[in-house]
Formats: sequence, structure tokens, C-alpha cells
Amino acid sequence: MTQRLATIESHVVPARVGYGDVTEELCGVPCAIEGEVPGWVDGKVYRQAGGAFMGPESTLLDGLGHVAMWEVKKGNVFFTNKFLDTAAWRVWKETGTKSWTGTVKSSSNVGKMEAKYKAIREKATSRMNPNVNFWVLEGDQVAATSEFPQGECILIDPTTLESLKTIKPIPGSIPFDKKNGLVFTTPAHFFKDPSRDADYHLSSYLRFVDSKGKVETGYKLFKGRSLAAGKQFECAETVPLMTFKWDERGKTPNGDKDLPGYMHSLGESEKYVVGLVPSKKLRFERLGRGDLGFFQLYTMGDCDIEFVVFDKQAGGRFVGRVTCPGVRGMMFHTAACYTPHSSTNLVNIITTYSSVDAFNKVPGSNPPTQGLMEFSLNLSTLTATSRLISPTIIEFPTVNPLYLEKSPKYVYGVGTLPPPTSLGHFTVHRLEVATGDHVEWAPPPHTIASEPLFVPAPGGADELDGVLIVPSIHLKQNASSLIFVDPRTMKTVGMARNPIMVNFGLHNLFVPTEQNYSIRC
Repeated sequence: MTQRLATIESHVVPARVGYGDVTEELCGVPCAIEGEVPGWVDGKVYRQAGGAFMGPESTLLDGLGHVAMWEVKKGNVFFTNKFLDTAAWRVWKETGTKSWTGTVKSSSNVGKMEAKYKAIREKATSRMNPNVNFWVLEGDQVAATSEFPQGECILIDPTTLESLKTIKPIPGSIPFDKKNGLVFTTPAHFFKDPSRDADYHLSSYLRFVDSKGKVETGYKLFKGRSLAAGKQFECAETVPLMTFKWDERGKTPNGDKDLPGYMHSLGESEKYVVGLVPSKKLRFERLGRGDLGFFQLYTMGDCDIEFVVFDKQAGGRFVGRVTCPGVRGMMFHTAACYTPHSSTNLVNIITTYSSVDAFNKVPGSNPPTQGLMEFSLNLSTLTATSRLISPTIIEFPTVNPLYLEKSPKYVYGVGTLPPPTSLGHFTVHRLEVATGDHVEWAPPPHTIASEPLFVPAPGGADELDGVLIVPSIHLKQNASSLIFVDPRTMKTVGMARNPIMVNFGLHNLFVPTEQNYSIRC
């Protein structure tokens, strides 16, 4: 079934490859297969891929909320895509006005849209523009989500991708919750494990403690199961950081260390939940400025990175803030989190790291230290040490999901191709954690890879038993595909050609039909 969006086509303008305006919504269309798709792969690949962009200065994080999905079954691949039913989508469809809030930048038309197109807006499922990630809820329920505002989600049909309703799994979401305060941000990533009775989310919060403008801020750990019916998580632990007067919110008498940090991911071992807190800190004085995107609410602070640790076996009890002395910068995505050598007071976490702010780099500054980093957290001393495993993988690290809470031998992730290929043409690397040695996947010419997904083979006995799925864009062909790579040889074994162009986006997610292992959402 193919639906053409005739009301949109008149508004479409030429754009860079991977930044075009999507004009078709498809459902269950077979993809042309080249090579062989492993017949044992059984599940769905979801991709957040911008459906439209505001202009030539847009980044891949600033697209209009749009979802692509591939159902992989018995060696075949079927493609579906759909715009999320948001106010911004309805306004664009009916008027051609591009008026959404991006992750990096915000349209100057957002405020005008709120007033001028109120009737259109109120028909929408959601007023947010979730273009960051997906959360797996109960069963096969999937929701499109964003870090801001406050962990709200649009529940989508797992087959048709129709927007069903907005749900709020995290207490304190908009509108303001007097009991819980305002849950300001929630990391985009968490762990979904069907074998345990609770999942965990970590959020930063803002709470007025009196009528005179006194404000408390800190972190809240939530636990539970986010049901499609609307059941919310429960707050397991609160970690206050600082109090201040709202009219003096730009002042930090104790320095930047007690400001909430920009948390993008969680780490989770068998025993601990670990929040990654970089040096990038929330600036309360920037709140309410409609001209700023989400990332611009944060700036790099004068403080070391740290980790907030909670004990799952003690119901989420707060263990402490673990500081890594002398190490400053950003952390985005985790690969694995584990306790080494059966230790009771150590936890290691493998994550990407950059010594500079990736979105606000100072012109002329020194080249950053970046790559895949392993941090070892000592829970007795509340200090951490770091080891740069390799600068090869710069983002989107992943492992065989059977090793998310173990010490993995291999990590896969996105890195740049070597010269003479220009910076920005990305491929996938397999990295050996102990040595830093890596093997590079050779993609088709002029291809840009995105976040790889490792699908373990049923009954696999080795960490390499499985397949990597890599959504990719082919620049010269103005086309895109789903590519299947053997993790043992790092060679392409099959490709599914998409019936339409799937744009640049941020995150991908594989949800197996039989959910019998942990998923990092």
C-alpha cells in the first residue's frame, strides 16, 4: 500500500543528499535484495530519519519527526515509513510552514505557529518533535521519544507506524507536576531486559520548594515498566545537587560541578545503574529562550566528568557521585557496563568520549582527544580512572547484546574512512577492546554508514556469532539501503535496497520478534 502526500509535494525544495523532504509514506513494501539476508534474522529495524529539514544549515539532528521501519523475516525485507502525527507535521502538511524545534537549532517560526495555527495544532497527537530515539515498552510496543520535553513519547503501531497517542512514562513531565517537580530531561537511552521485573530511567529535575522562588535541582532514578496503557515509573531515589533562587539562576557560587549535566545514556551492569555526567552543564538562565535548540541550553563547564551510581540490588539506592579527576569533556553512547573479576566495589563502563563539546567547538581550538574510552569506577573511593581504547570509533558503539553486562572482547561503531576520503564519510569498525586493534568494513563506494546493530544468531556460542545491520546512504545514487555485514569477516553479505530515500537521522534500533535478551534502547 502506497500513499502519496500530494499536499506536501508543492512545498518540497531541492536539498542535499540525505536532507530531502519525504513525499511518500509506504507500508510493507518489499525491498530488492542483493546478496543474501540471513534467514534466521527475525525482527524489526527502526530508524529515526528526518522527514524534512529547515534549510541548508540544518544538521541531521534537526529533522521533522519521521520513522522508517524494516521487517526482516525469512531472508526478506519489507519497508514502512511514516511521519509522526505532530503539530509541526500538520502545519507543514497543510501550509508549508516549517516550524519545529530541532535538537541543535530551533525554527524562528515556532512561536508564530503556536498562535497562528492553533486549530491545526490541537488536532495533532503530540506537540513535541521526537527525532532522537525509540523506547521499547511492554511486549512489542514501541514509542518514539525525545530527551526534551521530559521523556514524553508518541506510542506508534509497530506494524503501520501510525501515531496512537502521547504517553508520559516519567512522572513530572509537562504539565508541571507539583509533587514531582519538573523532570527536565531524560537520557535517550536505557536498557530493556525481559528477564527482570523493572527497567530504569535517570532524569534531571527542577522543583520549587517554596513560594519565594527557591528552587532545588538534581537527579531522580525511576524504576518500573512503562505500559502502553499509561502506567508510570516510580521514583526510586532522589539525588539533590543544589538549591538557588530562580531570579539568581545564572549564579553558581559552588562552581559548575553541581549543575545538572547533559546525560545522553545510561550504563547498566548486573548490579548497578550508572548515569554518565559530562562537563556539559545545563544553564538555567537560558531556559525559555525560543531561539535556542535543546543542545544550546547547555555549555561546557569548569568541572571534571562524573558518574552517578545506583545499586539495583538495593532497590535503586544511591551509591555516590564518582569523579574522574582531570578528565573533562563529553560522553554520549555506552557500549557495555560490567563488574570486572567478580569485584564488589568496581564497575567498568565503555563509552565514546570527546574532550570538546561536539556541537559548540571553539574555532581554532586544538584537535580534541576522542574515541572509545573505558572508565573504571572505584565505588569505595568514588574516583574513576580512564583508558583510551582507540580513536578509531568516534560514535555509536555497540556490542553483541548478550555481552551488554559482560566484559566484551569486541566493540563495533562508526568511524571515519581513511584519506583520501573526506571527513564525514563514515564506515563501521570492529575494535578489539584489549588491544585497540580494529578491522574496517569496506562499504560500497560513496556510502555513509549509520549506527550499526548487532543481531545475535540463535544458539550462537561465540561473541562473533551474528550479523551487523547497517542503515546506509549512497551519495552518488541519492539512495539508501539496509546492509548486512558478517562481524567475523567484516564483509557485506547482503543488501536490501529501500524503495525511497531514507534521510540522515540519529539512532537505529533492532527489536527481535522473540525478545529473549536485553535491548539497549
